[in-house]
Amino acid sequence: MARRRAAGPMDRPYPSAKASAREQPAAPPPPKPAAEPAPQMTSELLSKGFSALVRGSRVGSLFRYDIDQPVTIKDRQSALVSILNQKVPAEDVLLFRMDTSATNPYRAVRLSNTTGYVIEQGPVAIYRDGSFVGEAVGGQVEAGTSAFVPYALDGRVIVTLEDQVKDEAARLLRIVNGQLVAEVKQVALYKYTIHNQTGGPATLYVQRAHREGWKLVAPAEGVLIEKANYFAPVKLAAKGKTALEVREETPVRRWISVFSHEGRQVIALYLKDPSADPKITGALKEALELQEKVSRYEDELARLRREKEAYSDRQGQVRDNIKLLGKSVRNADLARKLTATLLELETKLNEVTRKIVARDMEVAELRDRLTVLLKSVTLERK
Repeated sequence: MARRRAAGPMDRPYPSAKASAREQPAAPPPPKPAAEPAPQMTSELLSKGFSALVRGSRVGSLFRYDIDQPVTIKDRQSALVSILNQKVPAEDVLLFRMDTSATNPYRAVRLSNTTGYVIEQGPVAIYRDGSFVGEAVGGQVEAGTSAFVPYALDGRVIVTLEDQVKDEAARLLRIVNGQLVAEVKQVALYKYTIHNQTGGPATLYVQRAHREGWKLVAPAEGVLIEKANYFAPVKLAAKGKTALEVREETPVRRWISVFSHEGRQVIALYLKDPSADPKITGALKEALELQEKVSRYEDELARLRREKEAYSDRQGQVRDNIKLLGKSVRNADLARKLTATLLELETKLNEVTRKIVARDMEVAELRDRLTVLLKSVTLERK
């Protein structure tokens, strides 16, 4: 006979594993270990990254390389071998080159080759403040020289240029058969305005090509000279505009008319020169007086010719008005006034014409005297 008993706590079914997982919160995952910060690139780390495997030495006109450690290169493969591992001085600068950009300079490294050996052409990796900023291909750098390695345009620096060519300080060299030969100093000015928006000070170098016969006069300090180019430096403030003026000069010899302003100028400068030949200074002083008189008379002639032209134009207007009035009796009074004005203008025009002819004759006589006087003077200067 079957007996029944009441179910107790021990008889209740256990919760399933799935139900237990829902009812109890999962434990949080263990924290990940903090990543170590990437090491900042320094010159020490770069030096440790490779070692020099080859030592170089000069043997007569050749160069010899000695390998300290064996180097294995697989068939149909190549490898780079460090020939030189030595620190050289360098600085981060700006380089402005008109042939590549008319507005912005390059960021560049200026390095000095103090190794005693030639640094061959090849790729260069650039780091600044521990960060990689670019790469470039550097040219060959001879021992004891410096070079620029540009690697990126800097749009935060804007350069504008104004140039001008003018003549200064003519010097009398020769007087032969009444002709003057003067040496004129031709000046080329290049005015750079640099607007620095980087927020930090910098040194900018302006690159210009050497021109045959031209001499760099300014700036006078800090200029780097190369065979084909020179580099003029300027210190830039952290913000704002900075000006740089580059001045080049070259002597130019020219034939100058004795009747020109330049002719009077070179004779006057010669007379002020302490080394002037006293044997010819008297004749040149007289020549200068004649030149100045000719100049005054020519200025007066120009004024008289303008006055004559004005009288002639006014005469034409009066004649046209008389024709318009015709022979009407009602216009007789006005016609008489215009006729009187026409006669007055004719008198003034004749007087001006007479003055022009008289002055013109005087100028011709003075020119003849000056020509004869200078033909009697011979001057030769180096």
